[in-house]
Amino acid sequence: MTPPPPAPMPAAKPLLVVRNLVKAFPNGANVLNDVSLDVFAGDVFTVLGGSGCGKSTLLNILIGVDEPTSGTVHVLGQNISPLRKTWPYPFNSIIPRSRVTAIFSRTPCS
Repeated sequence: MTPPPPAPMPAAKPLLVVRNLVKAFPNGANVLNDVSLDVFAGDVFTVLGGSGCGKSTLLNILIGVDEPTSGTVHVLGQNISPLRKTWPYPFNSIIPRSRVTAIFSRTPCS
């Protein structure tokens, strides 16, 4: 007699879910337009693109340093947008926010 087949594995849930992410700056620059992606355990992914296309902006949104204009980011099933309002800025204890902003807003020649 053969043993019964194993039960099907439940579908893996993504660790990171990004849906319809948009980031527009006050100067009219729209660097992210409807970005969606899923990242599963064990995935390796790369963000590639030319200068000014939104790579750093995307990563800053994913780690909670910046907010999207619209769209959602879920980590382990939890929307991180409400967390940004209660979670302290990650560098507050090291560098005041205004100093960090000044460092990142400098041009290479300044």
